[in-house]
Amino acid sequence: MSVKALNPRRLPPPGQAATEFFGETVEKFISYFDSAGELEAPNKNAGNFRVSKGMTVDLVVLNGSQRRPVVACVVETPLGEEDKLPKRTADFGHLVFTFKAALAGPYRIQLEYGPVVASQSGAAANNEDRVIGEKDAEASASRSPASVIIVEPSLSINGVALKQESISLQTVLSRCLGPFSG
Repeated sequence: MSVKALNPRRLPPPGQAATEFFGETVEKFISYFDSAGELEAPNKNAGNFRVSKGMTVDLVVLNGSQRRPVVACVVETPLGEEDKLPKRTADFGHLVFTFKAALAGPYRIQLEYGPVVASQSGAAANNEDRVIGEKDAEASASRSPASVIIVEPSLSINGVALKQESISLQTVLSRCLGPFSG
C-alpha cells in the first residue's frame, strides 16, 4: 500500500529511478519547463527522466518563461501516437499539464507554441483578413525540443511488486561458446 504525498516532489535526476531517489511513497512529481521549452534537470544533468508506472507528473510552464505563447503540451507515446495533455491554469497564470502514462516505455514531451498575434482594431479587421491570419497562424505554430520521460513497467509475481534492479537476464550464450581457458 502506498501513501499519497502531501506535497509533490521534483523529478529525480536524469538516469536515476524514481524509487531510488524518493522511495515507494511518492505518487506525484512536479517538473518545470525552462526557457528553451525543455524539462529542467537538476544540476544541469543530461539524460532521460525515469518514473514508475502509475505516477503522476505535473509539468509546469511558468507564466512569461517562454518567448511564444504556449498552446499545448504534446506527448508522443511509445506506440508513436500523439496526444495532448490536459491543461489547467494555476496561480499567476502558470500552465500546468498533467502527465500520467498508461503504458511503460519512452514518452517524448514537447511544448506546442502558437503564433504571436498583434491586436487589430475592430474596424480594420474583416473576415478575409481573419481567414488569412488563421492560415498564417497554423503555418507558424512550432514545437520545443523534445524531453524524454521513461516510464518503467509495474512488475509483480503473485501480487508482490518487483523492483527493476531485482530482475536479471540469463542466457545460454556462455554455454554455446564452450569452456573458458586461462
